[in-house]
Amino acid sequence: ASGDSVSLYNTDPSRNLTIALSGLPGFQETQHTLISGEDPQKGTRYVRKLQIRDTTSKRTLTLSVDPTEPVEGSRIISLFCPYWLVNNSQLVLHYRAPTEKNEDAVGVVNSNDKTNIGFPYLHSEDKLLLRVGHGTGHNDALSGWSKAFPLTTVGATGALEIPEINKRCLYGLKAHIALASGKFQRTKVVTFTPRFVLVNHMTVPLRVKQINRDASNKQKEEAQHNDNPSSAEKKEKKPA
Repeated sequence: ASGDSVSLYNTDPSRNLTIALSGLPGFQETQHTLISGEDPQKGTRYVRKLQIRDTTSKRTLTLSVDPTEPVEGSRIISLFCPYWLVNNSQLVLHYRAPTEKNEDAVGVVNSNDKTNIGFPYLHSEDKLLLRVGHGTGHNDALSGWSKAFPLTTVGATGALEIPEINKRCLYGLKAHIALASGKFQRTKVVTFTPRFVLVNHMTVPLRVKQINRDASNKQKEEAQHNDNPSSAEKKEKKPA
């Protein structure tokens, strides 16, 4: 299970050690070489990266391997994913790595889908592209892709503005980066939330409507027109 450890008592360091990865949502079980024998001069040869392929979106995920020796002669090999992406935005978010050449290699997470609770989206690259969708299909996009933004700085909080496809409005999100706790401290958790949240503390229900850029500009023009009436209007207001 996640976070558990297994002790190996019958392993020959001069031979390859192979492990099977299974139980990752969207990924089939695969086998990987974790230790590729032992070099007389350099010691044990560890594999530092394991690549697996998502069977649905065809994206590539690279897991990291961290070998340590806290006590001489006792080696601990930790396998972890560099980033967990958590969608608390109440939107459907599409994720893609900037280096991914296949534009269909998109991960989709619906924050309103209760089946996603407890399963963060796994990501392995230091940068990310983000867009808003209206469904879980890879082509169900409501916005264009955001600019690539870094995920490496722990404690960082930033605002993301993603233009709607027709550029009539912007989706405003906030991203926060933190270290996972306990055994998962090698992983960074990136949480996406709405940039603004309106809370109604009134005793009556309120109707809220978001206006797009075009409507906003139109209102500004009307306000300027009311503040600066034409010369014809000014003449009509003069007393006879």
